[in-house]
Amino acid sequence: MDTAQHLEVRALLRHAENAAHEALNGDQDAVRATLRLVADARHRAEETGSGTCAHPDCSNELTYGGRGRPPRFCSAECRTDVYRATQIAARALLKSSAITQTEN
Repeated sequence: MDTAQHLEVRALLRHAENAAHEALNGDQDAVRATLRLVADARHRAEETGSGTCAHPDCSNELTYGGRGRPPRFCSAECRTDVYRATQIAARALLKSSAITQTEN
């Protein structure tokens, strides 16, 4: 979610909070306004265009269809590259900590 979209969602939620306070006083129009504002904020937060690929060397834009978890990677290749790099780093960390423990 980009900064402008984040600010818009925050504003919608702020308006929904104010409408909810009015709804607590028995205002039925405020109840409907609260539901509409919360639905608008949720829809805006789930809109397509969820950013760029999480691979450090990739800048492809991601698309999100609105169902399920938003994607983090643009392709299986990017996901696999990041996974492999993470595994190599984890093995190196474990190996270095094992060497440090045997030296002590």
